[in-house]
Amino acid sequence: MEAAATAGTDAQAAATAAAASAVADPAKKKKKKKKKAKQVSQVIPPKEEPSPALVYGGAAVAIAAAAGGAWYFLKGPGAKGSKAGGVFAGLPSLPGLAKEGGGSKGGSDGATDVTSAEGAVTAEGFDLAAQFAKYSNPDGVGGESGTPPPDMTDRKFRKKVDGLVKRVTSKQQVSVAGEGLGDEGGAYLLESLAFNRTCVALDASSNMLGEKAVVALCEALRNNKKLATLNLSSNGIRDEGVAELAEALAANETLTSLNLSGNSLTDFGAKTIAEMLKTNTALTSLDLSNNEIEYEGAVAIAEALAGNKTLKTFRFSANYLGALGASVLANGLRANESIRDLAVAKNNLGLEGTRAVLRALCERADGIEVLDVSGNDAGVDVAEDIAAVVKRWGGETLQELNISDNALSDFGAGSLGKALTAGEDVAAPESGLSDPGVGSLEKLVEQAAAPESEGVAAKAGEGPAGGDSAAGASTAAQKEPKYRSLQRLLVSGNDIGPDGMKGLAPAFSLMKLSMLDVSSNPLYEGGARAVCNALYKFGVPVRELRMAWCKAGPNGGMAVGDLLSFSTTLETLDLRSNDFKNDGLILLSRGLRAYPGEKMREINLEHNMVEDDGMFMLAQAIKNNPAAAPLKLRMSYNYNGKPAQIALEEARDFVFDTIGRDMELWY
Repeated sequence: MEAAATAGTDAQAAATAAAASAVADPAKKKKKKKKKAKQVSQVIPPKEEPSPALVYGGAAVAIAAAAGGAWYFLKGPGAKGSKAGGVFAGLPSLPGLAKEGGGSKGGSDGATDVTSAEGAVTAEGFDLAAQFAKYSNPDGVGGESGTPPPDMTDRKFRKKVDGLVKRVTSKQQVSVAGEGLGDEGGAYLLESLAFNRTCVALDASSNMLGEKAVVALCEALRNNKKLATLNLSSNGIRDEGVAELAEALAANETLTSLNLSGNSLTDFGAKTIAEMLKTNTALTSLDLSNNEIEYEGAVAIAEALAGNKTLKTFRFSANYLGALGASVLANGLRANESIRDLAVAKNNLGLEGTRAVLRALCERADGIEVLDVSGNDAGVDVAEDIAAVVKRWGGETLQELNISDNALSDFGAGSLGKALTAGEDVAAPESGLSDPGVGSLEKLVEQAAAPESEGVAAKAGEGPAGGDSAAGASTAAQKEPKYRSLQRLLVSGNDIGPDGMKGLAPAFSLMKLSMLDVSSNPLYEGGARAVCNALYKFGVPVRELRMAWCKAGPNGGMAVGDLLSFSTTLETLDLRSNDFKNDGLILLSRGLRAYPGEKMREINLEHNMVEDDGMFMLAQAIKNNPAAAPLKLRMSYNYNGKPAQIALEEARDFVFDTIGRDMELWY
């Protein structure tokens, strides 16, 4: 009991100890109260009458009434029903408060109680509500939420900014993102760019830069002859600040890349940027995503793009273009001769807006390399326009195409596949590898779980059923694919089921894909098998396969295992939330045991309802083939127990001892 009441313990522990002591010995109770009062008095000096004491940050809050000496306890942050957790968890160190222990997250239902008129806690001149309002920084002028605004008169903050200035003036690539510079700190740092002779790339995002910082930056850019890349995203610069910046950049010949995303720009800001683009001949990359630009801003930007001959990357996602804005932007793109990387995702374009952009890209004289039209709910009928872009540029320039979240559905996916394979000798990969028809799933699982000499696990260079995997690839893989430039395809979140994927998958044979994303589609077993069989049959050299949240089931795990058993290129697998369970992971592990590659980087199997038996087989597969061990193995959110964790740790240690590879585990 003596240890529980010593100075340095939290108030809640002291209160509990005092209460327990009171039952055993009333005399001790008086002694403990005295000691506790002494501890609190070190923070709030005692007066003639007992003063209330407030302790927060994981401690109990105790209020001592002058008359009667009654004590009331409010539970600490994080406790059920706590009205203090939501406020005290985020408070900084306040004058007159003792902060004991680390603050923890609690409920937010008590915030109004503390800051409201009737809920404010007042302690003879100490108004908690006023202190909270002072330090919560509701306007967010730099720094993290709940901290005082940065002040250059603060010695500690000044020292921090001085250190950042030294980095900016001594290194070529510098990031000061999220450093809480605020307006004054940002101005101080950005002024140093005027004398910069080293830094070529600066990331100053998420610092809440204000007017002073923008003015300092503009002055520095007029003199700077070195800085080429500048990231000012998420700074709340707004239209007025961007107008000043655009004026400074109109004749700038050094800066080539500018990121202004997330700065609450409206049509006015877009117009000032458009005027700058008419005269600037150095800028090659511009990001205006996540702003509030609408139709009028799109008109101004489109006019500027029509005459600009230097901009190569233009990102305009997450604004408010709509179909009309997309139509005028399409006119600018049609006349533009330089843009190679275009992003107009999440702009509520719909069918007409998306179609306008796609058709403009087909009609222009110069090709496109990267195109992102995701998240526009274009619908089924846009499939033909997507196919037209792939046919026009897929064999020459198009390297990445993102058509995710466009509500294609089975019909749209099938139409896209049909349009892309028209006139080509491509047969749909209906079956292959370990088709479930060969035997029951239970039989295959039993064989896969057997020792390698007794099971059906393939050796490197052989198919999973004992056949030569090289013979499985069609002659399509031996010649240059028709859409040979297309290397990254993203079709996630399009409500594509098994039938739709069976229609789309044959088109993969005509592409030289290194990354394929079919996540967040209800593929089930049939769709997952269509993807894996197509990649196998056509010898597609995919390095990264994202097939998360597809409900593939145990047979889907078997299809992935079959793909693993022959692929020499696979490096990254994202297979989260596919309901593989034990059987699916056992069959996948069989493929990993036979994996002939040596560059596996990451396998993500989170949320697959796998238990210990599946984990044991995965660990054994890694031991049998250490070269197949991924650098990162993510198994969190499954039903694995301690024995399975130990098995995975032993496999990790075995890999390190055998080939020196350091494998990271999450479980």
